[in-house]
Amino acid sequence: GFVTSLTFTEERDVFMDFTDPYLSVPILLITNVEGPHPLTLSDVEANALTIGVGEGHGVESFLQSNYPALKIVELSNDEQVLLALSEGTLNSAVVDVASASYQILSHELDNLTVADQIDFTYDLSFAVPTEKTELVAILNKAMAEVTDEERESLLATWALKNKGSIGSFEAPIQGVGALSGTPFGLPIWTLFAFSGALLLICLAFLLRHLLKRKRR
Repeated sequence: GFVTSLTFTEERDVFMDFTDPYLSVPILLITNVEGPHPLTLSDVEANALTIGVGEGHGVESFLQSNYPALKIVELSNDEQVLLALSEGTLNSAVVDVASASYQILSHELDNLTVADQIDFTYDLSFAVPTEKTELVAILNKAMAEVTDEERESLLATWALKNKGSIGSFEAPIQGVGALSGTPFGLPIWTLFAFSGALLLICLAFLLRHLLKRKRR
């Protein structure tokens, strides 16, 4: 079967084949307004501050490679990371813009703020089992048929623009035309809805492809 929202890793590449990325989701450095206020990852590292990361998230490898002295605290998921940051048991956290928005809005974590956008993104792709690798080329061709305007329209259908205390932070979402400057506040379910709608378009293209082959 398909996986609609997955980032490429060498471990996953062993048993899954990936399409070209259809969306790049920014990763944010988040801090507590009542605690230390590092502006960058270098500040966090230089001041020996703790930084929370969700277990198994790809950004952790990036942090370890580029900031080896960081005091990384791995928690089970983004929710636990942001709750710990809000409670003051962490100094900072790295979370993608969609997950951060969802958790901050859901738990009303008004004491958290965006310090920076780090130089790392989650590039979302469709993935299929390696035994179905021929589907990758078809899906890539189908996605190439979807214009930036159509992708923008799909995302805008479900987009939520948060106007709260951190709503002024601009977090670029790459790959969706004019929405590349969508303000922080894009909920995680928006990405799932967007990827699902995009997959339906690709499946329609696949169905037409199969019907054409049958007629030959």
